[in-house]
Amino acid sequence: MLDIEGKPAIVHLIERLQLSSLPQQIVLCTTTESTDDELDGVANACGIRLCRGSKEDLLKRYHQAVTENGVDLIVNVDGDDILIDPEQVDQVAQSLLTTGADLVKCEGLPFGAAPLGVTAQALHRVCAAKDDNDTSTGWSRFFTDSAEFRIETLVIDEPALRHPEIRMTLDYDEDYLFFKAVFHELYRPGEPVRLRDAIRVILSRHDIRELNAGLDEKYWAHFNSHLPGSMRSRNS
Repeated sequence: MLDIEGKPAIVHLIERLQLSSLPQQIVLCTTTESTDDELDGVANACGIRLCRGSKEDLLKRYHQAVTENGVDLIVNVDGDDILIDPEQVDQVAQSLLTTGADLVKCEGLPFGAAPLGVTAQALHRVCAAKDDNDTSTGWSRFFTDSAEFRIETLVIDEPALRHPEIRMTLDYDEDYLFFKAVFHELYRPGEPVRLRDAIRVILSRHDIRELNAGLDEKYWAHFNSHLPGSMRSRNS
């Protein structure tokens, strides 16, 4: 809900996702906690659907959204990854439709710019079999660590987009300053900022890149500390 150029950060994301052509609906998935009540207004104002579910069990919340809305395939976009682009959303959706994969991930995009595709059937199987009620961190491991599921990797090799060294996720104050600077350069009312343009500006502006440089070690330490013990030992 942090303000960027006069509107909440998540609204910038939603308006960009509305430019995608393959997804038939957008569902904002949040928790039943009172602190998330203001997202009701966001969903209504943006004309999208809302699903409120478990705080800790993210997979259960996604499964609830799939069930309530009767969908077969989903492209997941984290709410703090506010520069994910409809171009890659459509590519992931197309891959789900044509490859028969259970899960589609992207490789090569900036950190925080990659959507993740999964079938409703695979999500149902995971939720029926798992015994972990805290899936708020690293939920894709339930698919990628199992030989039961077919995983497809969408490799982004276009030079203009292939910049995995750039950090584009809103976790820390420095990330907020980074996004504010990028949007200040590019945003015009009624014209959602596109990923290609954001990368171009970031590469040309060392001062912007430096705003959130060096946070990856801090991020991954926090990420790994919230994984189950067996996963932490495997990733350390």
